[in-house]
Amino acid sequence: MEPMIRIEALAKTFTLHLRGGIALRVLEGFSLDVAAGECVVLRAPSGTGKSTILRCVAGNYRIEGGRVLIRHDRALVDIGSTSPRELIAVRRHTIGHVSQFLRVIPRVSALDIVAEPLIDREMHVEAARTKAGSMLARLGIAERMWTLPPATFSGGEQQRINIARVLVADYPVLLLDEPTASLDDANRRIVLDLIVEARRAGAAVLAVLHDAEDRAAIATRIVDVAPMEVAA
Repeated sequence: MEPMIRIEALAKTFTLHLRGGIALRVLEGFSLDVAAGECVVLRAPSGTGKSTILRCVAGNYRIEGGRVLIRHDRALVDIGSTSPRELIAVRRHTIGHVSQFLRVIPRVSALDIVAEPLIDREMHVEAARTKAGSMLARLGIAERMWTLPPATFSGGEQQRINIARVLVADYPVLLLDEPTASLDDANRRIVLDLIVEARRAGAAVLAVLHDAEDRAAIATRIVDVAPMEVAA
């Protein structure tokens, strides 16, 4: 099966300028394919580059070595060398990224934040809000909160808004960075079920989860990420 995500010999180093220019080598030669209908979970101790891999795949970090290819409109797009315009199109239509933080405009309602990726794809506003509301309800966000800005929500509620915004849009590629962090047991189970549903519907999922039970609940494959070294 052709991959939706192809990572070839990915390399990434961070320079710590406040520590005398120490080079922190996070990734070197990391390779991975993820096909449609797979959920690959990255496993390693904290600080070994798992989130960095997801951010490189999403195009948020500059790729210093190797390549990241995403299947977009039936062609493989090189995330590191594509144009800014095409990268925007890939993010809008192909990649859904749940990061560890929700970045929102302070006065925009939770409903409109979740509906936004659907409206960006030219879905009618009312239809987008209806679909967004259904996802919020499934994630246990009370309807009385839908008109409120998520900046006023608890950490767990903000995380559920973050997840709803991505999963509502049926992206073919999902990048999930600790999607169950800050959630209670009931909501964690709902999120895990939604991820499994997305995978069964054909999404290619690349995820980071620290909880072993959560990994076992969604993973079709677990890949260990080897720690790198610090160089002077």
